[in-house]
Amino acid sequence: MARKIKSKRSKTRKGEYEVFFGKEKVGDIFKSKNDLGEWAGTTVDRNQSVGGKKWQVLDWFFEIFWGVK
Repeated sequence: MARKIKSKRSKTRKGEYEVFFGKEKVGDIFKSKNDLGEWAGTTVDRNQSVGGKKWQVLDWFFEIFWGVK
């Protein structure tokens, strides 16, 4: 069974999303004004972050954890 990247609304923080690779939480997407857009994403264990539109941030997670868009 292939592991998939999924984003789900956070149950504890309004307007934020949690990103999962399979069943493991790998990061968060949240509102943050920046030069590239209104959203930002951070990884849980790799200490990396990115800014942009929400779909661009999700694509970034695909590239990091799955190696494809």
